[in-house]
Amino acid sequence: FAIVNTNGFYDGLQVQLERIFSDRFAPEDNRQAYFMAETPAEAFRYIHNYEPVRLGRKRLVNIFQT
Repeated sequence: FAIVNTNGFYDGLQVQLERIFSDRFAPEDNRQAYFMAETPAEAFRYIHNYEPVRLGRKRLVNIFQT
């Protein structure tokens, strides 16, 4: 999906998404699941040219495992 970050409205979301990857909560290839666009035109180009990709398996950690 594409997010149009008009006037930096979604800057906080972008920081949180980056933290998800830097803290290894999600695999790096999941970055391909979204696109942060600065303008609607950029978002439409992304959507128009989008080709589906297969993301890696979701990794869950069993917090109760010893």
